Amino acid sequence: MSKKASAFLTIFTAVFLLIALTGPASAQNQKDWTIVTSYVIPEAASGLAWDGTYLYFGIYGSNGSNIYQLDPSDGSYTLLFTGPQEDAYGLTFDGTNLWTTDHAGSSSDPALAIEMDFSGVQQSTITLPDHYMSGIAYDNGDFWVARYYPDPGYLYKVDVAGTILKQFSGPDNQPWDLCMQGEYLWMADYWGDALYKLDTASGTVVETHAAESTDPSGIVWDGTHLWYIDNGGAGGDFLYKVDLYGAGTPFINVSSDSHDYGVVTAGESDTWNLIVSNVGTGNLEVSGVTFSGTGSADLSTTATFPMTIEPDSQKQVPIIWSPLAPGTLDAVATIASNDPIDPNYDITLTGDAVSSGPDIIVPESAHNYGPVRVGAYTRWFMTIQNGGNDILTIANISSDDPAFAIESDVTFPIDIPILDEVQVGVWFHPDMDMAYSGSLTISSNDPDENPYIVSLEGSGSGTEWPIGDTLWQYVITGGTDTSPKAIISIPDITGDGVAEVVVASEDYYIRCFNGNSDGQADVLWEHEIYAGSVYSQKGLDLTDDIDSDGYPDIVVASAWAAS
Repeated sequence: MSKKASAFLTIFTAVFLLIALTGPASAQNQKDWTIVTSYVIPEAASGLAWDGTYLYFGIYGSNGSNIYQLDPSDGSYTLLFTGPQEDAYGLTFDGTNLWTTDHAGSSSDPALAIEMDFSGVQQSTITLPDHYMSGIAYDNGDFWVARYYPDPGYLYKVDVAGTILKQFSGPDNQPWDLCMQGEYLWMADYWGDALYKLDTASGTVVETHAAESTDPSGIVWDGTHLWYIDNGGAGGDFLYKVDLYGAGTPFINVSSDSHDYGVVTAGESDTWNLIVSNVGTGNLEVSGVTFSGTGSADLSTTATFPMTIEPDSQKQVPIIWSPLAPGTLDAVATIASNDPIDPNYDITLTGDAVSSGPDIIVPESAHNYGPVRVGAYTRWFMTIQNGGNDILTIANISSDDPAFAIESDVTFPIDIPILDEVQVGVWFHPDMDMAYSGSLTISSNDPDENPYIVSLEGSGSGTEWPIGDTLWQYVITGGTDTSPKAIISIPDITGDGVAEVVVASEDYYIRCFNGNSDGQADVLWEHEIYAGSVYSQKGLDLTDDIDSDGYPDIVVASAWAAS
């Protein structure tokens, strides 16, 4: 073999070995990053420090002077003290006291590193190289600090006198907090959403890891694990505990956070095949599924636990709903796993169990009108529901007492779809001072409740009503201003010989009330004026029968626009 060929083979072999060694190592590093647990901490948490027993973090923004102490065993935290800083731009522990950086004043004023005892009393300060400084890490008597503006980010090592011992450009533009791990320096970059491990001799990036969420703002090494903070959204941030040499982090993902079974006949079953995926880097161990909420006793699964799902894999978890009786399902399936972020993942389950065939349901099967003024009319809306899996047809509704009458415009038959309902007006008109009782007979195609009987009762009140006493009233609700603006009377439209009342109110509505109501007035009709409300009595008037329907018409003048 020639020397040239031998040299080529040697170079090729060296390059091959380099690729073979660096490729798997890089992949292994990514897998080793394992989130062990996570805690929710206050929103805008900033900076992290470790004293060998507890973790400490500060706040950026409102309450920026607060420093908290956190128990790493359970994530519980308490306010330790209110310090001299306006905001905690990083946090570190020097073996005796805590340090933070703060840049009060104008951009021409250098930032300070502030030493505080555990009562929050300032002990000393260090003048830093620039104003926009963030992040601080204690390093054997000296400190690492960072500048986040102007770009790019810049890192300094200073002594207690503020003398710059070393400096280099950072790997990103928004360094927020720093910590030491042996001879290496970790940097949490706020806008880069990344965590960098740096060689302190040269500033070279040794490792890079993406934050789980956004805006990482605190980082510290406790001698065994790396801890960091990122944005958890409204109401709180996340604190993560990371094993740098673990087996990878499992993350659960599901095919849907909710499922509606729709309509299921009682006595039958319906199965939803939930897909559970592992989008992390370590094995996902699913320990079980539990059910809670309305109808949860009728839920089950045929999956076997514990269930191991490898990274980039998925498994099916059948969730079966077997309702024994008609009713509503409004439940939660909770998947328990070793996902450190979502160890108990909730899935909403809904549905409606119905009877076989049409099934009449009258929620109020007996109604008492109470005392009603003799000669008055008052109305109750009877609700009829279909709780079956077929159309319910109401053939007829009859009353055995003329004092109780079905509204005249109701026509039969009435078809009620599955899980739908109708309201039927039932009037009570006592003509004597006495007690009344009667019943409604509802004829339908319900196979086992035909006819359906509704009991009615009420009494006539022959009390004399002096002029000025309230005969009926109505409270307009639902708007910011519901005050009546105009009132007129119109000729009788119900056939009882008493004129009706029309009211225009500030909520953009015109309503017609039964003039012969009692107690709570009956609304005969209402109309919304979309372009504006009637603003005064002059805006509502009665005119001739313009459309020739046998009734005089109403003219409306609305403010701001016309309708």
